[in-house]
Amino acid sequence: MKNLCIAVLIGLLLLPNIMFSADKSEIKKRLEQLNKNDFRNFFSSHKKYKALDENIKSIVRKRQFSGSSKENITTQKRVQMELPAERYFPAEFEEVQAILIGWPYYSFDKEMKIQYPLEQLFEGKALYYDYLTQGYKLIDVVNVPDVFDDSEYAYIYASLADAIQKEAQVWINVWDAEDTTDILEYTAKVGKPLYNYRFFVNPGNSFWYRDCGPVAFYYGDQDSIAFLDFEYYGGRPLDDEIPMKIGNELGMPVYSTTIEFEGGNILVDGDGTLFTSNAIADANADGEGRLYLDETSPLGFNVEEKPVLTLAQVRDSLAYLMNLKRIKILDKLQYDGGTGHIDLYADFYDENTFVFTKYPTELSSFFDAKLLSKNIDTLLTLTSRNGKKYMSRSIPLPRKDDGNWYKSSQEYEQYTRTYSNHLYVNKTIIQPVFYTEGVGGSKSDFEVAMTELKKAYPGYKIVPIDVRSFDGSGGAIHCITKQIPAENPLRIFHYSVSATDLFEDGYRVDAEITNKSGIKNAKVYWKRTYDMNWNEVMLQHADGNKFSGFIPNTVLNEGDTVEYYIFAESNNGKAITKPIVAPEGNYKFVVSYVSVRDNYVSNDEVSEVFPNPASEFASIEFRNIKSGKAKISIINSTGVQIYVNTVDLLSQYDVITINTSKLPVGLYYLNISFDEGSSIIRKLSVVR
Repeated sequence: MKNLCIAVLIGLLLLPNIMFSADKSEIKKRLEQLNKNDFRNFFSSHKKYKALDENIKSIVRKRQFSGSSKENITTQKRVQMELPAERYFPAEFEEVQAILIGWPYYSFDKEMKIQYPLEQLFEGKALYYDYLTQGYKLIDVVNVPDVFDDSEYAYIYASLADAIQKEAQVWINVWDAEDTTDILEYTAKVGKPLYNYRFFVNPGNSFWYRDCGPVAFYYGDQDSIAFLDFEYYGGRPLDDEIPMKIGNELGMPVYSTTIEFEGGNILVDGDGTLFTSNAIADANADGEGRLYLDETSPLGFNVEEKPVLTLAQVRDSLAYLMNLKRIKILDKLQYDGGTGHIDLYADFYDENTFVFTKYPTELSSFFDAKLLSKNIDTLLTLTSRNGKKYMSRSIPLPRKDDGNWYKSSQEYEQYTRTYSNHLYVNKTIIQPVFYTEGVGGSKSDFEVAMTELKKAYPGYKIVPIDVRSFDGSGGAIHCITKQIPAENPLRIFHYSVSATDLFEDGYRVDAEITNKSGIKNAKVYWKRTYDMNWNEVMLQHADGNKFSGFIPNTVLNEGDTVEYYIFAESNNGKAITKPIVAPEGNYKFVVSYVSVRDNYVSNDEVSEVFPNPASEFASIEFRNIKSGKAKISIINSTGVQIYVNTVDLLSQYDVITINTSKLPVGLYYLNISFDEGSSIIRKLSVVR
């Protein structure tokens, strides 16, 4: 890789020295002379996290920003608004209308004297350290969008925008309106023309829109959309204004807070639970806010001072702001590029199922491997909204280009590669990978990863984008994008059926379904894996938003795999499935009549079936019971119910005898259901 300074000096030699102010066209000419390695060097100025230089903080005067975390929900510079009482934050696997991205830019001093690109700090101005005077100063800059043939970043963004627009509208923020022409021409030239897009024009600092972008939520009985605007890293004040500016242009309410919280550290289940890391403590413990222009300062700008918050205060503030039922704060990883964000190793398949990055055994001694294992164990002890344990799946950690593993944690941090940092866009997952045919990377690692990703996210169209040029930056596809949820959401919550969910009428399917207009109908579609056609069962409306129905077990055999999905239609005509990718992606369970469903009845209450094996008769012994009724069903090994009878039980102890003399020799299952809705299954053998 060429040295940056040498590359730029070569560029200077190719053109006469320019002592006057350069414009965009002159900068473009110089950038066109660079190769891919030079662009990688140039792009390093946009590293995901950049701590505010201590020398800068010691120079600028701080302005006191008064008020406690809960009292000060919005900054003095923003509109004070009361948050809606009813609000919820959708999960990322839910339906979206758009994805917001910020096109990458290069900033150069107007006189083209500085031999490397800068990062715009305020509009048209960048902070520059002058080695001659050994001091910082603000200088004027010209910004040009990255639309250059040799730039891997431009092609990544064109590929990203193209993949997004096939599922939702792609929203692209540019720094200057005239740059839209360049972007449209570039995307067309590389064979990815834009057709489902919207441009926004707002000056910025970088492109990490997951962290600085709006956190959208629904509120009110019409499920209206609003933005929550957390404070971003203070050294990027233009990016920090993006949520407010875009919200204002869209006419959406924007609620701002001085709590620093980056979007890459936000993982929600869509039902009021937030998972994050203790990086939120560090971000809010320094008392530093946003930079702002100030002509009285020696540097021309200052940094706002705001309250220093404890972790408990941050937790309370987040619970209020996001209307949370629960927050789980995990230990941050130490070798992830400095962000400590949870999106580098975890996301949800649905509201009950995590998907985690799994470290290989070869790296099990790494500090982050041990910490990640601990975090995963912690999460899997928790229960989801249904009161049942979270489920999990795993995907691998990417290797290096040569197919080898990292020698140390420090070496891994030079890459920070992860397959978890991807983007849901309705039925598509835009997936960071580290291989392209003919361009390099580990092909075998790529093939294994794609296989595992398809297993972890069944039914999704997975669009791979090679992001090796992001190595070491601390982020990838997820970090440069932001979901904008769909209008008129139709939401289905469901915990997948297992073999133990067998009732008298079959396997019970429960769902909670919501829409502002109400639900017109809901169904479950099911089939055995070897069936060609789907069967349809209506779900019956119960209390509130709850629906339930049964997949009949009368045609199911022991060991059958049942596939199913849920369909719902609202009264205003919207329809959706759960999973959203059904029927290509669906839920599955294996039929097992040996499995016991035992919600309320202890083993002592049905203590014994005797004799077992039985010939002429079998008796069922009940102990420690309340008086009432029990329904006894006999199911054969093919799942067919061949006997049913309802009996009255005496309190405390009773024995019920059933005639088995006419039953063929074989294996049977006794399904015993009680008045309060609980049931239990016992195995019974009949011999002669």
